Amino acid sequence: MNVHRPFQPSGKPVFEMPVPTAVRDLIDNALNVTLQEEYAYRPIGTVGKCHDYAIVGARVLTLLLDHPYMAVAGGEQIDCGDGKFAVIYPNRNTRRQAKHLSEMSQFHCWIQATHTVAGKKRIEIVDFTARHDGEFAKALSIEFTRNITENYLWAWNDEIEQRIPATLRDRPSMRGLKKELMWVDEVCTRLLHDHENEKDAYFGNLASRVLNRLADSIEAMHHNGA
Repeated sequence: MNVHRPFQPSGKPVFEMPVPTAVRDLIDNALNVTLQEEYAYRPIGTVGKCHDYAIVGARVLTLLLDHPYMAVAGGEQIDCGDGKFAVIYPNRNTRRQAKHLSEMSQFHCWIQATHTVAGKKRIEIVDFTARHDGEFAKALSIEFTRNITENYLWAWNDEIEQRIPATLRDRPSMRGLKKELMWVDEVCTRLLHDHENEKDAYFGNLASRVLNRLADSIEAMHHNGA
């Protein structure tokens, strides 16, 4: 089995924490447009490619912020609006039997980083696929009425408004959870990291394309603001 080696910081941050919203928007756009180009042949585009967003996004953030960001995988609950929620999480048998990420379905991937702030550890959550919540609900035949105001989620985990709805608390996949919006699963994450290792050059190329597009966007922004 391949041993996962987190993508390493470059040694010098391009941006300081906290990253300004305008820069976050540029990073999100560069990543999304690059992956949209990569999956233009798919009728649904990048929907369902959360692992690509997480892996490539983690590499890009690691380099830009000179801090280790890691793609993780597991489950999530999606607020569909009007008191309706969807849960994305593979069942126990699937998690036990899967040998490759391609054998998994209904899992979610996002990015996490651990920081020390005022002497305490805090977990930063970045999910560039919040834009797809409506499509996931539709795939699960759940009416989606919530208004999506952000394309991505980028926040401290302890500041995210989270709760397990009463309608979901008795589900086997949710037992033991307290208020997680997303929860890391060891098996899902191991398969995700194996997948990243197997396609290291591919993801490296995508990350380079994102960084080049981001640099062009920043240059254009400075030029227009001059």
